[in-house]
Amino acid sequence: MTAMMELRESAGAGGMRRRRWFSSPEIDLIVWYGEDGAQDGFELYYDKNVSEHVLIWRESQGFRHLAVDDGEQKPALEYKESPILVPDGQYNAGRIRRLFASVRDELPEAIADLVELRLSRLAAPASGRESGENGGDN
Repeated sequence: MTAMMELRESAGAGGMRRRRWFSSPEIDLIVWYGEDGAQDGFELYYDKNVSEHVLIWRESQGFRHLAVDDGEQKPALEYKESPILVPDGQYNAGRIRRLFASVRDELPEAIADLVELRLSRLAAPASGRESGENGGDN
């Protein structure tokens, strides 16, 4: 797996909440910070070159799992649409933890510890859930 690089120009410009964004060809990790400076969420994008998905955790909402519709699967259109997130409740918790473990050592310790702690509480999705949500503060 290729090394994670921090995208410095992503640090909450234009009135956005503060964030740190780490990227590799396979995985992106965006960590969000509250007004108090504490980490209060993250987005872990994976399978970027195949069928991209994202696991989102927010302090106030818990986990959600979504697919990334890249906007390129519409043969009737002559142009690319903007990528959007769509519900996808199916995921392999063990695989997501292994993917994160493969880049953990390339991240700042406080960020790696937060994501690892949250992922350790990630359970398999409940069957029949279409919203992509998986519980509260897991």
